[in-house]
Amino acid sequence: MPQRITQTGKRDGEPLQAHGRALASAHEDLIPIIQARLGRQHAALLATPREEANGEVSWSTNLGGALTPASALPEDERLALQQRAERMLNDIRGLGRQLRGEGPASQLVGEMIEAAATLPPGDWLYSVEGRPVLVMWGHAAPGTPAAGAAAALGAAAIVPSSTSVGAMAPPFAAATPPAVPAPAAAAVSAGATSTLAPPPSPGPSKPRSRWPWAVAGLLLAALLLAGWFAWEWKRRSAEDADRAARLKQAEDANLALEAQIRQRKAEQPQFQCVPDPPAPPASVPQPAPPPASAPEPPASAPEPPPPASAPASKPEPKPPAKREPKPPKPAASAAQPKPAASAPQPAPIPPVASAPVPTPATPKVACKARQPGDEPEVVLIIDASGSMREPFGGSGSRLDAAKSGAASMIRGLPRDVEVGLIDFSACGKVRRDKFYSAPERGALIGEINSLSPQQGTPLADALRRAGGVISRSAEGVVVVVSDGDDSCGGDPCATARALKASRPNVTINVIDLSDTPADRQVLQCVARAGGGAVLRPGDPLDLNRKLKEAAGTANCPP
Repeated sequence: MPQRITQTGKRDGEPLQAHGRALASAHEDLIPIIQARLGRQHAALLATPREEANGEVSWSTNLGGALTPASALPEDERLALQQRAERMLNDIRGLGRQLRGEGPASQLVGEMIEAAATLPPGDWLYSVEGRPVLVMWGHAAPGTPAAGAAAALGAAAIVPSSTSVGAMAPPFAAATPPAVPAPAAAAVSAGATSTLAPPPSPGPSKPRSRWPWAVAGLLLAALLLAGWFAWEWKRRSAEDADRAARLKQAEDANLALEAQIRQRKAEQPQFQCVPDPPAPPASVPQPAPPPASAPEPPASAPEPPPPASAPASKPEPKPPAKREPKPPKPAASAAQPKPAASAPQPAPIPPVASAPVPTPATPKVACKARQPGDEPEVVLIIDASGSMREPFGGSGSRLDAAKSGAASMIRGLPRDVEVGLIDFSACGKVRRDKFYSAPERGALIGEINSLSPQQGTPLADALRRAGGVISRSAEGVVVVVSDGDDSCGGDPCATARALKASRPNVTINVIDLSDTPADRQVLQCVARAGGGAVLRPGDPLDLNRKLKEAAGTANCPP
């Protein structure tokens, strides 16, 4: 059932038109195109308008959950919501520009979609359980003249409408015959009242050729096109050179930072012994047998009365200390000779010493029916640092195995589950991609296959980005595929703990490809802090299975 947001009027903004058609009234035509090209979240960004009897417009949304104005949110949440809404608006504007270039049939729709991302001044952003919703889209500032609105949008065909949002103008206006010029009209009227001599019959005239003008027009168009290509090539060459210089500078900085980190680890090797402390707790139960042997001397006190057996009583004190753990209280001296046969009973002690180190359990999946709008979300974090080029399982690198496993996991998810991608390859180089719907999974797999190992492991920054993308209301799973600790000065364990505190509905599962105890301990801490599990695959096929397990409830059918 739609959830009502607010009600606006002409005082709040001037509705825009594209080619004579009101933008807000075309909501039902534009939203399916936006959803098919960009996904369900982009389509839900634009609230549904409905004209009331008093001429005002009521705005509603099909999203379920608590509705909060962005201005009433805490500062950090409000900024995150505004940034997410602005990114979605930019995607919608880009879709409009793309459609405008696909041909005359799509030009009108492209202009309408691009103009729909226009908002008048004011607080028109709302949050529905962390998801942004905008009202007053497709409107300009109140009282904006037609020329001012067209200049603001950069398209002369889009102007403020004098009709209400509910009134829908036809997309194409009927062509009207051109008006007759005043001198010609006067001549016609004069001719109606006076007699004119018939004009002389014109002689044969030669048809005027239009080829010279056509050739001149084509040459001019070719010159303009060649000039544009030259300018575009020069601009892109300058951008590529600047990008290459900045990339080289960033790589040099990453190499220097990693060298400093390796030097610090070499200067303080004691920190590598941190994983060993779990062993002492397992050996704590061993002191229990000594207390049991403490009462032995009193129990063996009755034996001294027979003096003749004094030499035989000397070897006796050692066996009792080992056979007493089972019956510590019986004091009968007659029973002591029989336990001597069970002297090899220290066997139960080794299992106590080999107590397993606690690790996060395998993720448990409990499927349950879900309502529309409650579909789980999956955010995939893939480590593309330099260490991921190490071989794995005898076939290819760690990153190659991660690519294959991620593609297999994505193809197996239900069609109503959207997948987001976050990859990192260097310190300060974390890319946050958009969510991909089921029809876009081929493009997502292509993005994953294009990754290549570089430098640095900003794991904490990647987890922070995932927390800013994933929903607050629906269930979510963050799947981390990595082989080591953060090498950029971050604290991934603390970041995972903060993500879980702000979004209790999110679980963090880790695919551990590390080969050192220190890295393994960090990844286990991330999984425990996120309420998830650590899965260590042994080969690429096992990695495929582990990635499907890590998706958790996202594998449940709708």
